[in-house]
Amino acid sequence: MSDRPSSSIPRKVLIQLAALIAVSCLVVYCGESYRDQLDKFFPESRLLASTYNRKPSGLSGLYDLSQRMGLKVDRFEVSYRQLRRLTGMLVIIAPVQSLPDYELKQILDWVKKGNTLVYLDQFNIDQSRQILEALDLNVRNTVKELDGADLPVAGEALSEREDPVYDLVGKVRVSARSRLTGGTPIVADSQGAVLTRVEHGRGRVYVGATPALCSNGTLADQEFWGNFQLLENIFRTANGTIYFDERAHGYSSGTNVFYYLSRSEAAPVAAQIGLIILLMVFSESQRFGNARSLEERRKISNLEFINGLTNAYKRARANTAVLDILFQSFRNRLSRDLGVSPHESSERLAEAWEASALQSSEDLGKLLADYERLMEARHVSDDDLRTIVTACDKITTTSEGK
Repeated sequence: MSDRPSSSIPRKVLIQLAALIAVSCLVVYCGESYRDQLDKFFPESRLLASTYNRKPSGLSGLYDLSQRMGLKVDRFEVSYRQLRRLTGMLVIIAPVQSLPDYELKQILDWVKKGNTLVYLDQFNIDQSRQILEALDLNVRNTVKELDGADLPVAGEALSEREDPVYDLVGKVRVSARSRLTGGTPIVADSQGAVLTRVEHGRGRVYVGATPALCSNGTLADQEFWGNFQLLENIFRTANGTIYFDERAHGYSSGTNVFYYLSRSEAAPVAAQIGLIILLMVFSESQRFGNARSLEERRKISNLEFINGLTNAYKRARANTAVLDILFQSFRNRLSRDLGVSPHESSERLAEAWEASALQSSEDLGKLLADYERLMEARHVSDDDLRTIVTACDKITTTSEGK
């Protein structure tokens, strides 16, 4: 009867794995859908003008609207040093923290090369006004607060209406606590501009004091559609991709090592190495036939132990220690056979040997003298060790025979 497993077993395993994957995907999908529906009934824990946020304060609607209008949009989540590789427009709305000086300089240097920046914030603290100082703008905080007020666009003259920024925009509904002075006003009232434009090098900067200009909470209200039209008109003036800055909201993405290898010249080498490792792991996990338990017991005989111990002493050059151990064992056994104490002197042991019936042709006195001489010299050669051990064996054999 063959030990080969049935071919139906792997098929059952594959079916079970496929069912497990399908159920897992369904559970994850249901969990995400349930969470999205549940979030609609809870207020926002904090206001976040991010394209990832689908709550009223988020900008996910503006991001999706820009995509549907055919604009090329993307999210920016890396260091501002990477801007020198990009061309287009950077949109920063309500950053979580004010930009430090070196990052602001990197952004404005990028704008000077012909790019565009859209910067919307409240400017209610000194740290947030550094960009205003760099662009020769001023902020006025002692003004009437606007809360959903309808303001006409500033371009009423025919020459200004020819600017594509004002296309299809009659009025905008804004909320603002401050006003801006300087630049070219786009949305303004008698106390100052809510949104203004500044030429910076070969590029442009749109600065606004109304960060909630196009939030998700106003997307469904027709009265706010002018806000979205105005910002979409500004987006259309970009000479490249429109990047929504998510780094300013705390999101960051580093370069993945696998992505880096796939885009570099080492990609084919890395792919081959990965394939080799995969084949090695797959091959190691294979087996043929049924698994069997092998029991291998180590057999150690007395002779193997003796040979191993002898080899260890030989490597250590311990002939003197070997001779001392073997001769003491021989002397104790001989003393017992002769009926004398093992602690007696060599002369007393030799006399007992001469007077006993165990006496043979071996000279015990000479053997004892040779042993004591070698012990005093502390040097025992292989020949000396072999000679004394042979003599001891002969005497022991004689004693056992009688």
